[in-house]
Amino acid sequence: MSSQIRPGLATGSRKTVLIIGGDAVICQGLAMIINRAPDFIVCGQAENNAKAIAAAAELRPDVALVNVQLEGSRGLDSIKVLRSLYPTLAIIASVHDEHLLAVQAMKLGASGFVMDENLVGSLRRVLGKVKTLPQPRRKP
Repeated sequence: MSSQIRPGLATGSRKTVLIIGGDAVICQGLAMIINRAPDFIVCGQAENNAKAIAAAAELRPDVALVNVQLEGSRGLDSIKVLRSLYPTLAIIASVHDEHLLAVQAMKLGASGFVMDENLVGSLRRVLGKVKTLPQPRRKP
């Protein structure tokens, strides 16, 4: 998957989502699911930590959906860096079936997590809760 950035895509009250890491086909599927939700739209995708940090700086998303197993366990590094740079960013960790990684992600600053075993249902529930999480301040 190559880094895809579509600035200026969000309109109205839809919150923007940056997808970080994962298989290209899975990311495309996630983007389709998210874009169908009335409150969210994918503003970009990044395949690694460096591109994720650059995309977050450029796009200022409302939510970062981070694959915890990005490049091994580098997704945890992404969560830690994103949390330090953007303290109010809603970060959702996407984990496979390892609860330990989910716990680590939460300790590093993830706002929530979804498990791949029920990805669609989990993603809808967690994204639905983002409305109540603090959102990042947008620079003029």
